[in-house]
Amino acid sequence: MAVANPRDSFRDPSETGPEIDDDRTRFQRKQVELNRQIIEGRVGFTRSVTLATSSTTTTLTDARIGIDAFLAFTPTNEAARAEGIPAVTAKGTGTATLTHVSAGTVRAYEYIVLSGG
Repeated sequence: MAVANPRDSFRDPSETGPEIDDDRTRFQRKQVELNRQIIEGRVGFTRSVTLATSSTTTTLTDARIGIDAFLAFTPTNEAARAEGIPAVTAKGTGTATLTHVSAGTVRAYEYIVLSGG
C-alpha cells in the first residue's frame, strides 16, 4: 500500500484543471455571497443584554470586545426605552462594564460590537 505524500495536498496557485477550477469557483461564489450579506446588513452582529436589577453596573461578557471596541445599544423593551442607553465605563479583553441607574425593572437591549483590530 502506497503512503500518500503530505505535499500532494498542497496545490500550486498557478495549477489549473477541472477540480482546481471548481474549488476556485466555489470559493469565489462564497465570497460574493458574503459580500452581498454584508451590504444587505445580514451578518448577525447583534447580541442581547439585560441590565442587572438593583445595581448600577452590569458586566457584559463577549469575546468580540476589546479595548478599542465600539459598542452600540438599542433598547428592546419599554423600561429600557424609558431609561436610555447605558454608559460603557470600562473595556477589557472580552468584557465591558455598563453603568446605569439602579432599577427593579428588566431593561433589555440589543447591541453590536465593532472593532478595528
